[in-house]
Amino acid sequence: MKTRLAATMAALLLIGAACYAARDKKGLDSTRRYQTSTLAKNFLRLINRGEYDECRSLMADDLIGTMSTNRLTKTFDPIIDSMGNFSHFKTMGLEKVLVDDKDYALCRLKGVYEKGSLNLSVLVNPDLQIEGVYVK
Repeated sequence: MKTRLAATMAALLLIGAACYAARDKKGLDSTRRYQTSTLAKNFLRLINRGEYDECRSLMADDLIGTMSTNRLTKTFDPIIDSMGNFSHFKTMGLEKVLVDDKDYALCRLKGVYEKGSLNLSVLVNPDLQIEGVYVK
């Protein structure tokens, strides 16, 4: 009886551990993770090409109102010009954040260039629109 109970308890612990390990620790399902990282990478690609009107088309209305094409140009052109040619992306992190009781996704992305790197944090709303951008 004790052997059977011990075996059952061990099996339940293994199942529980497997379920815990398999869960998404950041709270985003694989589809949302893919969509968010793709959106952030596309945003940085557009910045690299100087296509700021296209950048604005990826933004939520609130952000569009505060980020004119001229402001994007003045902000990003000097940064991109000083970095040299773009090399590749590194996704540094994806996580779910709660904003006004809604699940947003935050993607921290690194663009690697000839002369350095650009760290970009992109906040994406549930409708897959960019709500915020932070550059470091």
